Amino acid sequence: MARFPAQQSPRPVPWRLVLLVLCNTVLFFGIYAYFVMARGVNWLFWVYFGVLLAAALGYVLYNRAFADAACTYASLPLDWSHEKKTEFLAARDERKRRSKWLLVIIFPLSLSLMFDIIFLFFGDALRSLFESVGKGLGIW
Repeated sequence: MARFPAQQSPRPVPWRLVLLVLCNTVLFFGIYAYFVMARGVNWLFWVYFGVLLAAALGYVLYNRAFADAACTYASLPLDWSHEKKTEFLAARDERKRRSKWLLVIIFPLSLSLMFDIIFLFFGDALRSLFESVGKGLGIW
């Protein structure tokens, strides 16, 4: 007989964090689009890419490559004392909490570079699609 996990109440959506990531995405992509697409500053891609790479590596390394993410109190070595186990789990949770701000930089930068790649490969097709839809609706 199959066992299903107990239904957990869904966590509330962190709207402040979602709004911050959305605003950063608009800001980062707006700066990127202005300088790269309108002004032709080609080296900005590499700056964004370098900052994204450094932030992502910093996040992964600071969190110890998430090697202890699935650890529970029961899965820790038996010869560890109660204090050592709780200290280990508390340090893991503290690292996770303290590194969360990097995600506010990582997600908008990765979305900005993703939008640039979409425009690079599908820009002409998107432009013609929007123009045909606009002409069909009588917008322009």
